[in-house]
Amino acid sequence: MALKKSQLYGSLWQGGDELRGGMDTSQYRDEVAALAARVDGHLGKMGVTP
Repeated sequence: MALKKSQLYGSLWQGGDELRGGMDTSQYRDEVAALAARVDGHLGKMGVTP
């Protein structure tokens, strides 16, 4: 059975909510942005482009 886009988005949002826990959403956003920047930097060092 194929996964519908709405089901995928729902699962991603639910997972984000679970990871965030009691943290304020703006603080969580900043943490995720910092993590994404670190991953991007590491990928760039490895010569991987998105």
